[in-house]
Amino acid sequence: MQHKNILLTRLTGNSKQTTGYLIVHDQFKTHAQFVSLELVWLNNQKNISCIPPGQYKAVKTLSKTFGWCIKILNVPNRSAILIHFGNYYTNSKGCILVGESFSHINNDNQTDITNSNKSLKKLASHFNPAIPFNITIQPTIYQK
Repeated sequence: MQHKNILLTRLTGNSKQTTGYLIVHDQFKTHAQFVSLELVWLNNQKNISCIPPGQYKAVKTLSKTFGWCIKILNVPNRSAILIHFGNYYTNSKGCILVGESFSHINNDNQTDITNSNKSLKKLASHFNPAIPFNITIQPTIYQK
């Protein structure tokens, strides 16, 4: 069995949020695909910025708030960074939200994501608790 990792490609960013595309993969195959939503880049400031692009270790962890989710480890000057559920950028305090597709749900002119809770469960199902794996986060492709 191949060791799985996560690749997050940040697609677009504006003054409030960053959209992305997240895949679970091993050396030979893509196992699952999701969309992602994060806060905008504000110099890695706690609770108001997405985290820096780069490669990190991550683990599947059980959260009282989100259930099984993904914790990203060793983010410089940050802690408690999770991949968890949420449909709107306002659901993130510096974490990564995962969903099934992009949509406009709440009429705020910002892109939202759908089926986030279901998507998080599917994402978490690919990993075993407490066994570290890699997550690579690529820089935003297009800044508005």
